[in-house]
Amino acid sequence: MSNVVLRVETAEGRFILKQSRPQLRTRDLWLSDIDRVYREQEVMEVLGPLLPEGIVPRVLFVDRPNYLFAMTHAPLEAHVWKEILLDGEIAWLSAS
Repeated sequence: MSNVVLRVETAEGRFILKQSRPQLRTRDLWLSDIDRVYREQEVMEVLGPLLPEGIVPRVLFVDRPNYLFAMTHAPLEAHVWKEILLDGEIAWLSAS
């Protein structure tokens, strides 16, 4: 809703491109600060070295003039927390 997110597949592997949108995809006009993508990228760069490998995606490159960055792709077997929570599978989270 607030970003363009693309999965890119190459011969070398997969990665994610994320770019801020100035206007969110909503029925009503909803404008947003496109610099917010940098906060996410910068937090990932700070937390990455502090947490176990694979917990935080690694930033691959940043294109500040175009408000986008690339990051490593989650493992294909990864689970989306929002979907797990909406399905009521809270026990799954605590058991992991």
